[in-house]
Amino acid sequence: MENFMVGIHDWNDQVVEVPMGTLIAWKGALKLEAAGMKHSRGSVATHVRTVLSVPDGNMSVSELADYISRTVADINNQLAG
Repeated sequence: MENFMVGIHDWNDQVVEVPMGTLIAWKGALKLEAAGMKHSRGSVATHVRTVLSVPDGNMSVSELADYISRTVADINNQLAG
């Protein structure tokens, strides 16, 4: 499958275009980080918060993982329907 761009809403309700493959990678990495695993290059949650303009302290890692999981599921449902 081609890695296509999808639009997701950031904290300020602006649309940010992100490759679908990146969203899927974020989903897995955030779930692992929420479970306590560390990433060698630093926090994935911090990177995702920066991309989505989330102010510090407003979303926990698990909340961020849930948001990305719901977004991936919504996109999959749109593609299937």
